[in-house]
Amino acid sequence: MKPHCIMLAVLLAALPVGCSGANFGEQASRSKKPSTPTATADGDPLIPGANTVYIPLDGSKDLGTPAACAIQDTTIATCNKGVITGNKLGTTTVNGNTKVVVYDPANPPPGIDAGTAIGTNGLTTGETAIVNSLPGVEATEVGINFEDLEDQGDADYNDAVTCFQGNFKVDNTNVVSTSNQTVTAQIHSITGCQDTLRIDVTHLDGTMEPEQIIDAKTTTTITLKFKVGSKLDVYMRTNDKCVDPSHERNMHQGLSTIPDAKVQPNLCNVTGI
Repeated sequence: MKPHCIMLAVLLAALPVGCSGANFGEQASRSKKPSTPTATADGDPLIPGANTVYIPLDGSKDLGTPAACAIQDTTIATCNKGVITGNKLGTTTVNGNTKVVVYDPANPPPGIDAGTAIGTNGLTTGETAIVNSLPGVEATEVGINFEDLEDQGDADYNDAVTCFQGNFKVDNTNVVSTSNQTVTAQIHSITGCQDTLRIDVTHLDGTMEPEQIIDAKTTTTITLKFKVGSKLDVYMRTNDKCVDPSHERNMHQGLSTIPDAKVQPNLCNVTGI
């Protein structure tokens, strides 16, 4: 046998059984399974060069450009000045190269935090859930109206009034903010007494805005800062000319047979004598 034939025989004998040239190539091709494309928040390989935009149902997302948007299926999403709004669960494209996924906030896609998605009301879906869980009636104006003379008073509840406008829910004597807002409260006082108000705003996480203590006679306005779910508490003391100043009244209860204050949605008592 010629030398080169002997070497070929040795090499073939060293190969595993069944691995002929053709079979070896077939096994190699079988071991490289094609990967399945998956959409991610950063991009969508199903649409070359495209991004994927995730939007909660009835929510919106600003693309960061006021350019006109061409939505393939406007029943699923619409676009106005670069802001895409999800109208129906489903998938469509914008401008032909960006995939738009409108999802159910209660069942967001993996890796998507539904609590941080901004809705058309300007709140995250997490904040919207907080607002929807709050009891009470919606109010765009709230009056915290104090009576300062207890049982001897005229019960007109215009002696120390904190009046403000914004987005709130009022449940009996509880006042809770339904948006992230800074409001200017008007302070009114129609009384011969000298009333002092103490005002607290407490956020859902337990943190508080700096407490404000004011003279209801000389203060005309104050600034109140709220977050979604922030609660307002107002307290009042009257000077010794009228009532024992150690008696601090609050908006939630009374020290006498009549309430110390009336917490009223859409009503501020700023008239009378």
